[in-house]
Amino acid sequence: MRPSLITIMTSVMAISAAAWSPATSQDYNVTVPDADATQAACPLTNGMRVCTNSQNNTGAVTSAQTANVYINDGLTSLRTYATGNRMDGGNAQVDATLNSVQTNSGAVDASTRLNSTAVAGETGKSIGTPVYMETQSIGNSGSFSAIQGELTTTINQTSTADHVYADSEIAAPNGAIYSSGEVQTTAIANHQEFGATEARIVSNTTQTSNTDVRARTTTSVQYSPSPNLYASNAYNNYFQANGDDRGSQLHQVTQTTSATTRTEAYSDASGTNLWDVAGTANAVANTVNVGNTGGSMVVRADQTNANDVVLADTRILATQYGTATATASSTGNLLIAGNNDKYVEIDNNQLNSGGVEASAQFTGQDGYDAYLQTDATGNSAMGYACGACEPNMSVNNNQVNNGDVTATNTVNITGTGRSVVSVARATGNTATYYTSGNP
Repeated sequence: MRPSLITIMTSVMAISAAAWSPATSQDYNVTVPDADATQAACPLTNGMRVCTNSQNNTGAVTSAQTANVYINDGLTSLRTYATGNRMDGGNAQVDATLNSVQTNSGAVDASTRLNSTAVAGETGKSIGTPVYMETQSIGNSGSFSAIQGELTTTINQTSTADHVYADSEIAAPNGAIYSSGEVQTTAIANHQEFGATEARIVSNTTQTSNTDVRARTTTSVQYSPSPNLYASNAYNNYFQANGDDRGSQLHQVTQTTSATTRTEAYSDASGTNLWDVAGTANAVANTVNVGNTGGSMVVRADQTNANDVVLADTRILATQYGTATATASSTGNLLIAGNNDKYVEIDNNQLNSGGVEASAQFTGQDGYDAYLQTDATGNSAMGYACGACEPNMSVNNNQVNNGDVTATNTVNITGTGRSVVSVARATGNTATYYTSGNP
């Protein structure tokens, strides 16, 4: 057995925030805190009826990790979280009212770095088998669950911080990842989530951001004969609600972003010999994502994006490669609302006046298959109801795009390759509403 040497240095400075154990990953790879975490302002209980939450963070919040690895033949797992304001809780078997106000004006930074200490000429030194990294930075975070009761909420989240940044880096030009590698980097200015189980939720949520948001993943690996995924996700305002059993949901969501700020996601992966590598970048200024399993669903969304730019950029460079996949998706305003029951009502208003850009680039010398896909959209909406339930679905859709929308793909094969498949799409407004599925 080869000798191993691992050095990990961790520094954390937190104000009005703390790291948490991540719960299940949500859509778009957003991780939210556990409902019973120690930082909960309103803990899950069947005795609570009214919860009032007020949080104001004005200080810088920074969480950082650095790991230096010479040889590690086992798991390497690094997770780093920074949050300005965080509120978790819920109500069970009783009706409840929640009023929450969160204001963050302090910069929020989370960074994770994994270094290979192998020097030039030393090849095949494992930095982890496998390697998992997660870096998450959030200005305002709220998570609330209702179980067998009714929840009525008023949420106000405001971000005026200079920035919310999340950065992940693997620096291993002489190192190897032998059995899968995955890096997830996420940055959000305002994040609010609701969950319903045999419950009814009525919410009125306002999210306002005047903050630069950036998620960046960069990696350099000498050799990897295994699947590797390097992902970055940047959202300015993000609202999500999910009903996993019978119940009903009614949400009024208002989201606004400033013209002086940006939402950016970058993924950059390079290596000498990469068998199966994928890079993804996803950037959205305003997101409303609501799903329901049973009962009625009403969503009234008003989204206004004025960001200077919403940018998703993915780049992959490999001297030798098997399969390389580069995808980038950028959207000004995004609405997703679906119900596996028959009643759906959607009132959607989207105005995008900012630039939206998506770009993917692959450079390879000798290899096999390269796939590129970019999607840039000013306003996007999708809604659905159960088609086999005699659906009752009504939609009022209003979309206006005044911003430039650009999608760009670039491929450079300097030696020999087998195939290149490339798709680039730029769309001002897109809306899809349909009925489908089984009850």
